[in-house]
Amino acid sequence: MGQDAGDRNMRIVSQGGGLGPFQRFLTGFLLVVIALMIVGVFAARTEGVRRLSQSWLTGRVGMDVTVGSTRIGWPYDLVLEEVETAGFAQGTRGLRAAEVRLGPGWRSGLKLQVRKGQLRLIRDREGRWSPDVFGGIGFLPEKRIDAVSQLVFPFRERLEIGLRDCGIQWTGTDNQVLAQAKGVDFDCAPVRLPGRRAFFQRLEVDESEVVALVVVAHAVEL
Repeated sequence: MGQDAGDRNMRIVSQGGGLGPFQRFLTGFLLVVIALMIVGVFAARTEGVRRLSQSWLTGRVGMDVTVGSTRIGWPYDLVLEEVETAGFAQGTRGLRAAEVRLGPGWRSGLKLQVRKGQLRLIRDREGRWSPDVFGGIGFLPEKRIDAVSQLVFPFRERLEIGLRDCGIQWTGTDNQVLAQAKGVDFDCAPVRLPGRRAFFQRLEVDESEVVALVVVAHAVEL
């Protein structure tokens, strides 16, 4: 009789030990997310994603852009490798980067990181700089460093920017180098402060490699 009571208790425990509806839903959801992430790792290396990345960059830059390869990098960024605009190797306006990373930001919606990037700006006879999308950077050597804040103002709330070991070259109509900066590191990201909205900006340039040197590290409060 004592043994029968023990068996009943064991049966009651076993009936209540399974996963509930919410736990089953959560487990299934996590499995689906993990499966999709694994699929994404392989899909990112395909030719279709590489071409899609080229098309997206071409639309943003306003010039034909080639992408050597694409992959997923830590933590889960889309990494574009060997990015270059048409004619850059021949000395025309445009850009080149060993690596461009796009992914979710820690403090904002998106993150953009560029490693070993080179930007070449050329001024026309009317004084305008091209590529047009980077035209505002063309006037930096003539302005105060505070102008950097104005350049990133339109998108700094939704985009974290990080540049590592990059360079900028300002060239005149006669192909003469007017100014250049090498070893550029730049960060711009929102900063969480109690009761305030602020943004951190940091720009460092390798002084031994520049013609026009600008160095800044400050927070901008709105």
